[in-house]
Amino acid sequence: MEKYSVAYLKNKAKDFVEEKGLSLSAQVNMESAVLLENNGILPIKPCKVALYGLGARKTIVRGIGSGDISYRYTVNIEQGLENAGFTITNKEWLDEFDKEYEKYWSELLVDIEKEKNETGVDNLHVYYNRPHIIPAYGTIDSDAIGKGLTDTAIFVLSRKEGEGTDRRYAEGEYLLAKEELKQLRQIREKYEKFILLLNIGAPIDMRDILKIAPDAILLIFQGGAELGNAAAALLTGKENPSGKLTSTWAKDYWDYPNSKEFGINDNDINSECYREGIYIGYRYFSTFNVEPEYPFGYGKSYTTFGLEYITTKCERNSVIVKLVVTNTGKYKGKEVVQLYVSLPGETIDQAKLQLCEYEKTRDLEPGEAQLIKLRFNFEDLASYRKDDGAYVLEKGKYVLYLGRDVSNVKPCSAVTLEREIITRKVKHLFERPIKFDVLAPTPVTQAKTGDEGLEVVSIDAAAIPVCGNVEYLAGHDNYFGGKIDPETVNRGDGKDIYIDVPEKISLSQVLNGEYTVEQFVASMDEEELVHLVVGQEYIDAKYLIKSVSPHVLGACGETTNYFEENNKWRKIPYAIIADGPAGLRLIQRVQADKEGNFIFINPLMAYEDGQFVKENVYTEENDDYYQFATGFPIAIAQASTWNKNLLRQVGRHVGLEMQKFNIDLWLAPGMNLHRNPLGGRCFEYYSEDPYLSAMTAVALVNGVQENEGRGATVKHMAASNQEAGRTSHNSIVDERTMRDLYLKNFELVIKYAKPHAVMTCLNCVNGPHGTNSIDIAMHVLREEWKYTGLVITDWNTTTPERGASTVGCINSGNDLIMPGMEADLAKLRYALHNNSGRGETIALGNLQFCVKNVINYLLKIKK
Repeated sequence: MEKYSVAYLKNKAKDFVEEKGLSLSAQVNMESAVLLENNGILPIKPCKVALYGLGARKTIVRGIGSGDISYRYTVNIEQGLENAGFTITNKEWLDEFDKEYEKYWSELLVDIEKEKNETGVDNLHVYYNRPHIIPAYGTIDSDAIGKGLTDTAIFVLSRKEGEGTDRRYAEGEYLLAKEELKQLRQIREKYEKFILLLNIGAPIDMRDILKIAPDAILLIFQGGAELGNAAAALLTGKENPSGKLTSTWAKDYWDYPNSKEFGINDNDINSECYREGIYIGYRYFSTFNVEPEYPFGYGKSYTTFGLEYITTKCERNSVIVKLVVTNTGKYKGKEVVQLYVSLPGETIDQAKLQLCEYEKTRDLEPGEAQLIKLRFNFEDLASYRKDDGAYVLEKGKYVLYLGRDVSNVKPCSAVTLEREIITRKVKHLFERPIKFDVLAPTPVTQAKTGDEGLEVVSIDAAAIPVCGNVEYLAGHDNYFGGKIDPETVNRGDGKDIYIDVPEKISLSQVLNGEYTVEQFVASMDEEELVHLVVGQEYIDAKYLIKSVSPHVLGACGETTNYFEENNKWRKIPYAIIADGPAGLRLIQRVQADKEGNFIFINPLMAYEDGQFVKENVYTEENDDYYQFATGFPIAIAQASTWNKNLLRQVGRHVGLEMQKFNIDLWLAPGMNLHRNPLGGRCFEYYSEDPYLSAMTAVALVNGVQENEGRGATVKHMAASNQEAGRTSHNSIVDERTMRDLYLKNFELVIKYAKPHAVMTCLNCVNGPHGTNSIDIAMHVLREEWKYTGLVITDWNTTTPERGASTVGCINSGNDLIMPGMEADLAKLRYALHNNSGRGETIALGNLQFCVKNVINYLLKIKK
């Protein structure tokens, strides 16, 4: 592959791409913030305020691990308030807090270094595996702290979440720390006006907070570079909060149906039984009549809105609901209209309501109205019925509900289906190793609101797409073109196909149509085949790092560059892959030699602002270059905008930065569901609802892939919903729950966005490791959903400590093993020729099938 010039990275100043990204990031901040409480104190004019909490200056703007990203700068809450004209009256208190925090962080780094030396685990992963507790220091009862200077206090309550560990039902994590609780009470006693900002990535316990009764509570998430300025704009009313919750906040953690068994709560992180079935989040709370603290879809505004239903109609397989939204209040603002459906539930138990579409208005001036059309495809409502192994649209009435959140909806119309439709007939998959009863509602709890007097329309059953019976392959065909002896390899159950191919074929000849991909693959020898399905191992002599790119520093891997040294006439490029669901995770300051070649530096510089790197990684004789990627708000904040158009712009911008930095594949979006609020990566995922998760991802993926050759990777498929024991725990899920909940969002994003890649999971699923489950990557993805893109493993999944079989990855349809090791190549070579009757084997057709998918992906990047 021809090297890209890095000359344009030598200028440290912001360019138009970065300026645009920062503006978009701030817009996401402002549209994602959720106003939980407000007794009229907000909006507030700039004034003197006392500011407290770690998040005042140490504002958390990102998550840990995959969700980490470096920033050129961050605007903390203090700076944002001052930029907006506020005067902070208690800087002495904040100064003392800073001293305490720096002491805490220094001691933490010493502890981490000690554990690293004792265990051999690098200090970053030591940090990952520890509980992420934000310290709280200082009291707020001294006469020296702002007394008499202001009657208004703002407290920034912060949390930090991340890859590698779940949160705990413990003080300082899900619960308030004693010190935090004391400070909040002191503020309530001392100040007439009290505003609480929640600088967090997932729900927390609100009971004590609501007893203290702040005058306003604004959820600002962890919002990237411009969070401080965005928060100030929201507080002052320059922008009106319009975010809505994407998960249910319970009154009590133990109200969640899986609370007692989740993660470490039952002292067993190895097996996680999904006994609640499809009833997570609002599906549980609304169906079983459990009152939440804040329902799914909830969010206040400074203004008020009226929703006027107009009509419902059906166009072939689509349902269209029209309504008018009017701003009936005093402030300009945006509203999110939510459409839910109640399914018939005659032969399949169903939740009381499920989201089927939503839309966000434009900014409406007081008195201004907007016509909204909510449109969804009826076949997407099909549910899995295990008795006959089919996706079914039941005969009967589908009642539609309009509202502002799931607890504030009214029936508006109904769609009738005159006969039952089986949209797809499949075979039983995901056999459970342990049988258990799955939660189901009783007829009493399943009772629905009356629908008398509603407008009723009929949908044409003949217009609904039907896939029929799915065909499952017995085995992949073996291609022989002269370079592989049929007598020396395992052939499997596929047909032997002999293709007459020239001695040499290049990828460019495939691209221009001279040869097919099948001919190209048939012309390859064994070494070419095995290298194409294994990522490029890169071992640096100093850091012994093998999961990074040496070409774009901070990027987490590459496909093979075997063809740079061998068989160059093939003209097969390598693709560069970067992580970061909140933006591209790269090292900001890098160096290159006089010829423009990057100098490899410690990859830990890409994490936590390089705080785990002790040595000086830069030298004076080399030239500095800069990779300032946009830091967007965390994924849950992105989804909380409920704004598809805005998120498509975000995706489009990420794709633009991929072009700028020579990245081909982005390891995002992460779209596992919020099964439980203690999940360590809830901040990195979108929602408890598969439809909202899917439509958020569809917007981002379509935006990224508008940029030619740039692709997105949806992950982690599937049932990867806890971090405790994440590389070994077994998610035990019944088939209906798997299909209708944990696979549904992946299915919809593949249907409507066609992502370049899908990443499988690190955990086991009903026994087999997720990367070794043929049910996931082959039977569901390829055969049922007809997915033709690339399937890749999560990083290091085939290392001994993570337990997946290299051969099993290929046999189950994982096309690309990442980041790749020499050991993977050796195992594939052996298995291809293993005729001993013992140990693992791989059929040539399975290997060639994966190679075809890799080649088809490389054709998309067109280098």
